Order: sequence, then structure tokens, then C-alpha cells
Amino acid sequence: MFKCDPNVHPTLDFKNQSLVIVTWQMSPAAVSLGGFDDGKLLTLVTRFRHNCPKDPQAMPAPGEAYFLIPAADAKRTYGEATCTLDNKC
Repeated sequence: MFKCDPNVHPTLDFKNQSLVIVTWQMSPAAVSLGGFDDGKLLTLVTRFRHNCPKDPQAMPAPGEAYFLIPAADAKRTYGEATCTLDNKC
């Protein structure tokens, strides 16, 4: 989350930045989607958690994630990975 001064409008400098928008179906166990860019590969990492015994039944939900990457030769391949978060019930 970010906050802008009232008279300042957020902008993107498309000569230096590219905006990647990812739409995804968030599974009931998903917590977040992160993006890691090494300049050639943008790896999208879905973080999951295990449900606790008294958790309500979660439902899948649509989601969007936004990532800023350097625009200089902004061609990327995409990879996927997952990790499970340790949660305490």
C-alpha cells in the first residue's frame, strides 16, 4: 500500500518501467501471490497455508497482482513456484 500527497498523482515512466498485471484464481488455501524478477525470468510464487480446525470453509476467489519491472529489454519468461507458510492454529 502506498499513500500519495493530495496534489501528487502516481505515474509510471514507461521508458524506465513496465507494469505486469497478473490475473489468477486464488485457491481457498492461497494467501498471496509474489513476483520475483531476475531480469530474464519473472517467477510468480503462490503462498499457501494449511487450514486450522475451526476455520470457515474458504471459497476460491479471483485476484489480481501488479508488478513493476525495469523496462529496459522488458521481455520476460514466466515461471511458477509455491511455498507453504507455517501457521499456528
